[in-house]
Amino acid sequence: MLNLVKMPLVVCVCWFALASSAQELYVAVASNFAKPIQAIGTQFTQETHIKVRYALAASGVLYAQIKAGAPFDIFLSADARTPQLLSQEGLAVPSSQITYAKGKLVLWSKDTRLIDKNAEVLKKASFKRIALANPKLAPYGKAAQEALLRLGLYDALKSKIILTENISQVFQYVSTQNVELGFIAYSQLPELGEDALAVKGSYWIVPSSLYPTIEQDAIVLNKGSTNPAAAQFMQFLKRQDIKSMIAAQGYDI
Repeated sequence: MLNLVKMPLVVCVCWFALASSAQELYVAVASNFAKPIQAIGTQFTQETHIKVRYALAASGVLYAQIKAGAPFDIFLSADARTPQLLSQEGLAVPSSQITYAKGKLVLWSKDTRLIDKNAEVLKKASFKRIALANPKLAPYGKAAQEALLRLGLYDALKSKIILTENISQVFQYVSTQNVELGFIAYSQLPELGEDALAVKGSYWIVPSSLYPTIEQDAIVLNKGSTNPAAAQFMQFLKRQDIKSMIAAQGYDI
């Protein structure tokens, strides 16, 4: 039986602002994109003097918040389906949807010896717990579930699976060694971040043949359709230097 970890929703809101500007942009962002959005938001503010604030959560959680009337201008999802659904429901501008990144799935452990290049650890199942984001809320969790199913290991590992609300919580659980290993986004790997020396481990890049392509799409929501800053930001995401910045954070473009 799956162990669903129920934790209070923590929405991380960060501000990038210049005091002289009254214009602002409110962006809903999938948790896996936490690091890139900081750099992107900072550069956007520096160039435009438009302050950016953002909320981080699983795509499914953000979808529910948008449905409930949350005042976001733009939604950066971890999939393409959720923005499409918002369009169909009349909550977003269909023509504005773009793919801003393509994600990669990784199995990661803090233990430097646990995961080998073929991820034999999954077949041996010699660990107590493995974490993945709730597939009903998080596209990366759904991709992890699909990978285990295609490997024929899901049923065997079902009793060891810990579900978290989003992929950032998977990273937290593994990095603090509350669980031995978990599925995260490649962009979250410590070796790509400033704390690489502090948080080491072993990992396996899950073959793309084991899960559907993770196309991460952005869309302008109804509130953003009347905010000129939203259109500016969407064009900003299409710039080659910003695409290069995203690619450097572990995504395909």
